[in-house]
Amino acid sequence: MRMINIALAEDMPNVRRSIVRYLHTEKDMRVVLEAKDGLELVDGIRAHIKPDVILTDIRMPVMDGIEATRIILEDDPSSKIIAWTIFEDEEHVVAMSRLGVKSFLGKNDLSEVFKAIRIVNEGGVYLPDKIGKILREYLDKESDAEICPISLSKLEETLVKAICNGYSSSKIGDLIGKSPRTIEDYRNRLYEKFQVCNKEQFIVKATKWKLI
Repeated sequence: MRMINIALAEDMPNVRRSIVRYLHTEKDMRVVLEAKDGLELVDGIRAHIKPDVILTDIRMPVMDGIEATRIILEDDPSSKIIAWTIFEDEEHVVAMSRLGVKSFLGKNDLSEVFKAIRIVNEGGVYLPDKIGKILREYLDKESDAEICPISLSKLEETLVKAICNGYSSSKIGDLIGKSPRTIEDYRNRLYEKFQVCNKEQFIVKATKWKLI
């Protein structure tokens, strides 16, 4: 029997432990990486832990599931990711979908987790009806999508894409020939322009305005 190796990212320790125990009740499933946030997930995978399926929460501290997914897919576009979410989290579901995530699992649908993992492991897509409805409604509205209400320079457009792609200030600085401190200043000004407080809000708004 071939084992399905799973990476799990969930910030709540009790929930994470419960999911691991539940997954281990299946003889062909094994959690090879547990992460409390997106950064641990990315670092673990980059440390040569190659899971067959990645199950990640979206809202997490330090690095959220959106940014972690962006980095993971940039490193390996063939990664099989299931976004673990609540159905009411529409903007984040859409943001994950725009990154290329096709499989979702509702946090109240733990009974479906084995089915979802097996389908995704075989290269299929698992999409609960409620998530499918959210995405269909989004596509229906896309023609009326909110246009970015602020004017951005070419440099700012480049910075928006780089920040949303998870690049560090040092890496962005190398790309455009500026110091990391200058990039941090640019980043803070963009946050003010977007009227957001953190990167998660920034990515959601950039997605909503179709800037990425």
